[in-house]
Amino acid sequence: MSSPRKIKLGYSCWGFLGKGVVDTPDGGRSHRLVLLKELIKRNFSIYMLQKNRDLIEAGDDFSSSYLSFREDLPDIDALFLEYRWPIPGRNCQVDKKSTEYTPDLDRQNELLKHYQTQRIPILIWDKDQKLEKKIFPGNVVIFEAALKPRPGRVKLLFPVDDDKVQKAIRSLDRYSKENKKNKLVYIGNRYERDETFKKYYIDSTKLLNSTVFIYGKWKNFPDKCKNLNFMGRIGYNKVCSVYLNSFLTILIAPDRYYQSGQYTQRLFESLWGLCLPLVPEEYYQKEKIILPELVVGSSENIVKKINWLTSLVNQEIKSILKKQLEMLKIFSVEKQVEVIIKQLKKVKDANGRIS
Repeated sequence: MSSPRKIKLGYSCWGFLGKGVVDTPDGGRSHRLVLLKELIKRNFSIYMLQKNRDLIEAGDDFSSSYLSFREDLPDIDALFLEYRWPIPGRNCQVDKKSTEYTPDLDRQNELLKHYQTQRIPILIWDKDQKLEKKIFPGNVVIFEAALKPRPGRVKLLFPVDDDKVQKAIRSLDRYSKENKKNKLVYIGNRYERDETFKKYYIDSTKLLNSTVFIYGKWKNFPDKCKNLNFMGRIGYNKVCSVYLNSFLTILIAPDRYYQSGQYTQRLFESLWGLCLPLVPEEYYQKEKIILPELVVGSSENIVKKINWLTSLVNQEIKSILKKQLEMLKIFSVEKQVEVIIKQLKKVKDANGRIS
């Protein structure tokens, strides 16, 4: 009996599968390859529909029998897009011969224009909640990485590698808070986070008698504090080591993420480094994702919470980390791929291209 035909999935993103380069805000590196590997396990062949940035810019080659890079318009069964939005001066309203120009938006428009005429399923993952409301054809599905996606959209959370969760749990045997050189750290870029950064870092840091290290793109941030040390961007391959040396982080986000319950990859990355992730109380349905011990509110509450956590013995901290790691089951990559397959089947009858 012959094996079923591979499903040809065209995948478009403006990012990396591996460590990439330092000067990029690409957060997909924590989960993009995890998702692709699981899709390949489920009988998909993946065509990455953009230039091979991993190879060209970072010297890493992820090509394989079932994962290839294509800059043309190959015959595919379905199209999956990580949505790109217009950014003046970068992917629109910019000289295309300029070094500032990036082709992500033009390539996305090219793909949509071509494959919409093919009537194949088109899955759009709006990971930044930037896609404005509009009417799409019946063969288009819009995903959001939120517990409460906007009307007409489907929940597709950032996927977590279950094996990596178990590896982190096993590494708890070696946990010691005495090895955590930094009390509080933040890794992430400034984008749309000014007010929440002021509340959760600047105001609380003024009450803490310790230096807080801030990694990411925070150039020209107007409100400084003597205890805040802005370190600039770091390479993705160094993120885990920063968390390994840090006791706590506060996972701030834009207000729309709080309202919709969109938890970024920083939650997973901090836990890989056994760094306690504190989460703002504004988050929607935080009880499904975060232990109550790790939810914080006012600057005074943050300081009290930090002082309490630092007073715990190692065994108590390890117990909290273990419980929090186990709560990541909701993000399991297997569950997220099931969502994708379900949506593909849902639009199958309309186009007849998925076997």
